[in-house]
Amino acid sequence: MQPTESTSKSTFSTPFEPVINFIRKGIFANPVLLKELRIGLREKKVFIIQIIYMLVLGLVAFLFLVDISGKSSSYQFGEAGRQFFLTLCTVQLFLVVLVSPSLTSTSISSEKEKQTYDLLIVSLLTPAEIIMGKLAYAASYIFLLLTSSLPIIAIVFFMGSVSPGEIVLNYTALFLWGILVSLVALFFSSRESKSSNSTNQSYGFLILMGMFFIVPYLTYFYETGQLIGYSTEFPQVLAWLCLYFDIIWLFLFLFLKISNNLRPKAKLALYIHRLFIAGYIINVVGLFGLVIAASSSSAPGVSWDLTMNKEDTQILWLMFSMSALFFMGCFVERQKYSSKNEEALFSRSISSHPWFFPGYFLLLGLGLGIILSLLSGEFDRLAASYGIFALFLFFMVLFTADIFKIANGKVRPVFVFYPLLLLMNTFPLFSWIVFNAVMQSSSKKTSFFSFIFAHPVFSMLSLWGDTTQDEFTQVYLGDTAIPTYVLTVIFYVMLFIATRFLLLMVENWRKSKETQEIIKAQ
Repeated sequence: MQPTESTSKSTFSTPFEPVINFIRKGIFANPVLLKELRIGLREKKVFIIQIIYMLVLGLVAFLFLVDISGKSSSYQFGEAGRQFFLTLCTVQLFLVVLVSPSLTSTSISSEKEKQTYDLLIVSLLTPAEIIMGKLAYAASYIFLLLTSSLPIIAIVFFMGSVSPGEIVLNYTALFLWGILVSLVALFFSSRESKSSNSTNQSYGFLILMGMFFIVPYLTYFYETGQLIGYSTEFPQVLAWLCLYFDIIWLFLFLFLKISNNLRPKAKLALYIHRLFIAGYIINVVGLFGLVIAASSSSAPGVSWDLTMNKEDTQILWLMFSMSALFFMGCFVERQKYSSKNEEALFSRSISSHPWFFPGYFLLLGLGLGIILSLLSGEFDRLAASYGIFALFLFFMVLFTADIFKIANGKVRPVFVFYPLLLLMNTFPLFSWIVFNAVMQSSSKKTSFFSFIFAHPVFSMLSLWGDTTQDEFTQVYLGDTAIPTYVLTVIFYVMLFIATRFLLLMVENWRKSKETQEIIKAQ
């Protein structure tokens, strides 16, 4: 007896079936992924990169083992195994971050150069499927690189001090870093029409972000042995949770931004705005944890005795940088729509108004600061901390807009914001270190010319420092001591006035020049 069609096809419905179908159709059966795998894995550069990757790892492992063999017999091999593992993970982190952009930085820009981009857009594939196909190819190659290095990493089991769980956790972090960097490169590729421009911008972005992250991130890694940081203590746990929320939102932001670059829609831009509106609230809560963790404060009903240490400083740097990065991408660069309906839909939203986000930073930051300060019993210092943080974001938006106008719109706002953010984070630290080294003074007095007050993080920390122990709590102008946070507010206000005055001068010069040209033409 032949089984009927209904009995021959036995189906088992599960709650995860929609998710399984989405992964199967969106990734494994994705035509973009299949095309990238067929073409990409036939190229010589794929195997050359893998060979170089393994040669570098092998050379580092060989030199490390040779160094161990030359040590005395009293050398602890457990400690050597730990250092061996940390060294190889650090090398792989740099290699993965360097290799990942090359996999996606030309994925979409090359389609434009080959004049096949229009065919890709008019196909039945959605922007999400195109992005997932391009990203899945990069993820598959990163997975191949990481698995090929496992035999070298397995040497640590002969030395000890490293568990299989630690290897799995750190390899997961390396894989996620590769995907994030690939997604960043795909964003630049979707925005540019030339592969050379997208590649340069991808690696330029990595260099800039490396200046923010590499020192605190690797310091934390070598102290804990974990590329994925965490804390179970209050209030540091707020900062770590907020940091990982920011990373998730960064994935979502890049995904929506790439989709909007492929097929511009006002709804996608408004989703990005709403994403940031909710994210900023959580960032303010995370900042609450950072400020308390960096102080020795105590709240009613909560007992903690914390001092400023390396881990708190690293969390502070990571959190501040991620918040600044996230706020930048949501509205700095305006998307222009060719359709009048899309333009009208965008203009009807309150978040499209140029003053919405600056006002949102200032009012909401101060409002949440007051609420949380009432709960913590530290009204004055917490309210001032949130005020400085909100004021910094507020002025960053205005500075970017003014400099963009001074450049007459010839430079993209994103290229104005990044150097400005880098300057405001690194120049005060650099000048402070140089000034202290030149003066070689053992006193706790910080001179005005060290410019440490220009750094927003140190300005917030000055509210919680001890004037007798922490040198950055007060800045001396001659013999006059001025609180650092007061000088910070004065500095940013004066800098804003100077920038606005320069903008007015440039605009008047342009108008006079246009008038002279009209007179000459007549």
